[in-house]
Amino acid sequence: MIIAAALGAPIAFAGTAAATAHVAARPKVTASGFTFNPDEPDATYAGEVTAAAVVSNPTGKVAVDVVVVLTLKDQRGRTIIDNQTTLAYIAPGDDSYATWTTTYPEKKVPVKLTAKVTGVGEMMSARAWGEDAQYDFQTDTPVALADVALEFADLTYQDSSIPASDPMGIASSIVGSVRSVSGNELAGLDVTCVAFEGSDVVGGGHMVLPIIPEGAEAGVQAPNLVGGLEPDDLRCSGRVEYLEARVGARAEQLTVQDAGFALTSLDEYSVGAVIENPTDQFAWGVHVVFDVLAADGKVIGSRSSDVPLYVAPHSTVYAAPLLPGTPREFAGTPFSLRVLTNAYAFQRPGRAIREEAGFDPAAWKFEISDVGLDGSGHAVGTITNRSKKAVNAVDMICGLFSGGAMVGATSESLDESDLGSQLVPGKALKFEVGVSLDSTGANDVRCVATISQYSDV
Repeated sequence: MIIAAALGAPIAFAGTAAATAHVAARPKVTASGFTFNPDEPDATYAGEVTAAAVVSNPTGKVAVDVVVVLTLKDQRGRTIIDNQTTLAYIAPGDDSYATWTTTYPEKKVPVKLTAKVTGVGEMMSARAWGEDAQYDFQTDTPVALADVALEFADLTYQDSSIPASDPMGIASSIVGSVRSVSGNELAGLDVTCVAFEGSDVVGGGHMVLPIIPEGAEAGVQAPNLVGGLEPDDLRCSGRVEYLEARVGARAEQLTVQDAGFALTSLDEYSVGAVIENPTDQFAWGVHVVFDVLAADGKVIGSRSSDVPLYVAPHSTVYAAPLLPGTPREFAGTPFSLRVLTNAYAFQRPGRAIREEAGFDPAAWKFEISDVGLDGSGHAVGTITNRSKKAVNAVDMICGLFSGGAMVGATSESLDESDLGSQLVPGKALKFEVGVSLDSTGANDVRCVATISQYSDV
């Protein structure tokens, strides 16, 4: 069956739930499956696989830290590769999804997927869970499950024809929007989506969603499905769970001062934003989301970035998606851009931020000079370390402008190989940051530098 498949055609298999001994009621896998494209090889691997499982909680309690193992097997039942994932919680009577995208070794073609819940940290009453979540989700009162309930809309499958291993753009994905049912602002969400053809699971995608604004929606683009699918049912679930997990708005907020978007002539796009910190505190753990909208306001694509790591008080920085992009990612024609931003914490310089962030950003100062476009695909300039300490990794973020209007941004991390081991105090170094050769019509570039999350400081 596999040998006869046409090159380029995705091959789908339904999964099986692994048999387990009778145990007390707990979450279980109710459906699973995978799809692979056998003609996306490189020198080591034979193809890409996207696998997913539906995990149901049939109990009246909240299941916490649900461990799911997905295992791909060959024709003889031997394990090829497996993956373990942990779902932070599943509400009573609800479903969640475990997804996985990988490559499989040559000559070890997968024909079977087993999916199994191998552990549950705790089964808790909704009340007990809400009391625990009060601390984790930065609230003054216990959290109700209704406070974190999500509603997804306008879900569609976008076949981008881009392999998941390709750094140029997002692989085929599930695109749509999500809002908080309660209207609460929510931060630090994990979103997983699953695609079905009939009753068969044919794969899924995953994304980290930094924020859903109060009373508003946010874009969803869960990537890494294989191309060529024809799903007739798409479903998503989400959980508030990451470090910056939060329920409810707070007084301190970053603001989007400007944003820009441009399509290039090289099957690429450029997008960027100017982010302002109007407070007298450092904002750190910064995330920025770029939602691309169609003329009717529907989300057709969404990208995010966690660079820069922080924004100094009363200052602005530039932000851009971490990877290049192509319009093939979009589930429609781009019309406008919506930018959302969030920070994990706002803190003044000193011991508190050193203890939590691991360093005090106030100790680091960089001077950027002689900035320009070199005409061959780079923003160039000179960075000088005006701090009292050496640094071994710096994020350079550059905003691109045309006639004063923002047309995108670009970023690059300068590591030890770029800095000559370390950028010592007083040292000046020429830098270059990649820009689309099309340059999106940009005739002005402005750059800032911040400590990278990979810095040893």
